[in-house]
Amino acid sequence: MSKLKPLIAVGLVLILLMPVLAVLPAQAQVKGPAVDRVEWFRVNLPDVEPAITAGTIDLYIFGRVPGDVAVRLAATPGIRIVTAPSGLTDIVLNPAPVHIIKLPGLLDKDTVALRLGVNPIVIRSAKYIPEERKTLVELCGVVDLPRDAEEVFKSTKATFNPFCIRELRFELNYVFDREKILREVYRGFATIKYTHYGPDDPTYTEIADIVAKYAFTYDFERVRRRVSDIMTAAGADLIGGKWNYKGKTVDIVGIIRVEDERLLLGRAFALELLKLGFNVIPSELAFGPAIAIVYGSNPIDFEWHFYTEGWGKAVLDRWDPGNLAQFGADTLGYLPGWGEPEYWNYKHELTIDGKNASEYANMAYYMNVKSKDEWIDAIKKGTELAILESIRIWGFATHDKWPVRAEVQGLTVDLGAGLRSPLNCRGWFVPGRTDIKVGHLWVFTATTVWNTYRGFRDVYSVDPARCTYDFVVWRHPFSGMPIPFRVKFTVETAGPEGKLTVPADAIWFDSVTDKWVYAKDLGRTEATSKVVFDMSMFLGAKWHHGHTITWADLLGSLALYLDAAYDPEKSKIEREFVSIYKPGFDTIVAIRPIGNNLEVYVDFWHFEPSYIADWATWATTTTLPFELVVAQDYVGYVSKERALSLTRSRAEGLPWLSLVVRGDASLIAEHFRAGRISYVDYVKYITTPDGRTLMARDEWDSRVRSIISWFEKTGTVWVSNGPYMLTYYSPEEQKLILEAFRDPTYPFGPRDWVFGEATPVEIIRIEAPLVPVPGTAKVVVTATGVGEITIKYILRDPDTLAIVASGVATPRPEGFVIELKEDITGMLLPFRVYDLLIIAYSSDVTLPVETTARLQTLPAGLISEIAGIEKAVGELEKSLAETTKSLTARMDELSARLSGELATSVKALSDTLSAAISDLSKATSESIRALGTEMGRQLGELRSTTEERITGVETRVAREIDTVRQSSDAAQSNARLALIVSIINLILILAVLGLIYFRRS
Repeated sequence: MSKLKPLIAVGLVLILLMPVLAVLPAQAQVKGPAVDRVEWFRVNLPDVEPAITAGTIDLYIFGRVPGDVAVRLAATPGIRIVTAPSGLTDIVLNPAPVHIIKLPGLLDKDTVALRLGVNPIVIRSAKYIPEERKTLVELCGVVDLPRDAEEVFKSTKATFNPFCIRELRFELNYVFDREKILREVYRGFATIKYTHYGPDDPTYTEIADIVAKYAFTYDFERVRRRVSDIMTAAGADLIGGKWNYKGKTVDIVGIIRVEDERLLLGRAFALELLKLGFNVIPSELAFGPAIAIVYGSNPIDFEWHFYTEGWGKAVLDRWDPGNLAQFGADTLGYLPGWGEPEYWNYKHELTIDGKNASEYANMAYYMNVKSKDEWIDAIKKGTELAILESIRIWGFATHDKWPVRAEVQGLTVDLGAGLRSPLNCRGWFVPGRTDIKVGHLWVFTATTVWNTYRGFRDVYSVDPARCTYDFVVWRHPFSGMPIPFRVKFTVETAGPEGKLTVPADAIWFDSVTDKWVYAKDLGRTEATSKVVFDMSMFLGAKWHHGHTITWADLLGSLALYLDAAYDPEKSKIEREFVSIYKPGFDTIVAIRPIGNNLEVYVDFWHFEPSYIADWATWATTTTLPFELVVAQDYVGYVSKERALSLTRSRAEGLPWLSLVVRGDASLIAEHFRAGRISYVDYVKYITTPDGRTLMARDEWDSRVRSIISWFEKTGTVWVSNGPYMLTYYSPEEQKLILEAFRDPTYPFGPRDWVFGEATPVEIIRIEAPLVPVPGTAKVVVTATGVGEITIKYILRDPDTLAIVASGVATPRPEGFVIELKEDITGMLLPFRVYDLLIIAYSSDVTLPVETTARLQTLPAGLISEIAGIEKAVGELEKSLAETTKSLTARMDELSARLSGELATSVKALSDTLSAAISDLSKATSESIRALGTEMGRQLGELRSTTEERITGVETRVAREIDTVRQSSDAAQSNARLALIVSIINLILILAVLGLIYFRRS
């Protein structure tokens, strides 16, 4: 269970990377990181510029530095800016109903509308409940009820929620002025996104043809008309420029984050809503209060209607189903309602081929598919449904900007996570120093929580914590493929449809009997895949408090997490944990510890075997020692003094447990001192089916004393196994300190995770000809990069956004060739310009590069005529060159003859000068006259021929223009302009030729 969320709430790729470790500090050969100490403290955004220039901090790890500040710092000597598309920004909408009722019988939406006397657009959903023989109806506006209706819920805060209506949500994509915000707010440090996948994500390369259909542009008038139609149909009235429903204004509560560009983005969106006639109530809040309101409240309480979300990527991921699962589906609990069973939760309204977005997301996330093509198809359909339902209005992949002092070395910039990659803290250093000073926007907020159940919901906890523990599997920073981190692994699979036999001595924890049992006794005898993890770099190494990592830690912690998900009583307490983790645990069939190997048997298949290994980490629990997982279990489930999740904290009014906050750490230390957290109560989690106990009582007691001692020294109970120990944490000071863990059993040194600089694919040139309609055309793309390069293309109508064709370019000696054959060009209209989207990436650097070429279409016959003119002009140029050469040779010959005669005898020349000149003049005149006559004849013939061809072209162009006049007036001008330019070029050539002739004569 070493997984964290793929994206954590935060509040052209330019990578200015520093060199790989060129000079190592003195302790480079010892174990652990490159520096002895990291001071990590809060620096507010306005203070970043003076702090980094003065050397108060060496780098700033919160990437949303304002664009103007980044530009100034980039021009400051001794400072560099590292950027990567590691942030995401969207506006999430609250689609909750304001009125929920039940009506007797099986009714569809139209029938319900007739019963209630309302337009069907007011009805969000109508779902039949067979056991009650009633239809559950969710309404976007309060309605008058018939006598046989049962009222389930009626909002006391709102009479109408416009965001409950899917069609209206979709229209809001057109009032989000992405181009203007990119230009004026982000100053170009962002990439426009239309959904959760975009050019900032390798998976986009597989579904770009879907995304390209929804390249929304700002169109306020369109939205004003359609919103007016929708609101009027729903029964609302526009009075004095404000929408009213049943005598009350339609209010919109906006939660707008203040820390970064989202402040201006939120204000701009609120202004558009105001212009549309809604009564907007903006609330501009910092991270903690905003998170508590949006994610800690029931959507039907209407504490918010829209929120300016921000996300930080954890890694680059080559084959990423997580974006769909997290942002467009309920798979990971991130649709409004957040998977909390006590809340109203959004349910999908649309399907494609009988499946909704969550069903497609589950297919892709849990690999319930039989091929790579089926996986891509599920991602495509799920994404399109998410766009159409528009729970989130997507804006940007922010090119996060990290200021770094020039002397900092040893950095790796993940193409997904940028400087936030945990690889960096393992390798960063400044030559001549043993410390690093790191600034972050926050170190502590009310929702910055360190616990391994449902903590780590923000970057302020995640970023420093990942410096304290090691991973089982991570992602390569440039390819996004899973790679082993502190293990080695092998994968065997019978998938997607076959099964492997689970050994008879494989085990599983049974939460009904509360003990480890043989998996076969639970009927767990087959699995799709098997992953063998060599755990040698964990087992036998030390935890930060000096105790040895053993199988008790790995199996005992896993048992506790499984118990939280499956125990009939516990699973009712922390429902958020169950909703997120149980689906993953459901895929693990059994485990089998042998020697230092952990065999994991899993019902999971992937077309890339390394992803099977990554998935199997659901069964690995390596972050904390067993006794600290026990402590969380005790205060969360036994004494119930703390909540392990935000939703439970809000629902029950309990503090949200954080192992680094003194009050919580003190509580745990006191329970250990008093013996309330008892070995006897928890030994069952570390007892194998054959009766062996994996940790003796003496070892438990020794560990408990160490935890108490650790608390007394540091004020926390956070103990892990990574390159740094957390030795100081102060919410009041907004500061923490990490100190190097240099135990000889630690397996890594400071250079082991430094990757250096990525070399992304670069598109050098695109050769695009005129496209005949119909006919064939060849576009040649030249690109460079490392690894095997792939070029994909999408041909799109820029007006309708309809996709005409898509495919993969063919690599040839002249470049990557896109062949547009007659079956494609036959679908195009002449005298039009089409978009050709070019997407390039490589096997080594999978982050795509995208550009757009413009293809001009003309009738095939016209292109032939233009080609004929070009050929005639070419022939004329050739003839001119030959004639000029002949004339030059003749003049040289005459000059040489004249020189020879002069050399024979000056006297003879003098005596016969007049006669010779007369003869010479006559001969020259005759020669030039003959040459001129011949040239005139040739030019006349060529002029006549050319005029005839031009006349023919004009006639044909006139016919073509008459045919397509109504399709494109602008295209007519372009075509005539091309013809006129050709004629002018021909006339100029003829004029030059004539000038040469007359000057020579």
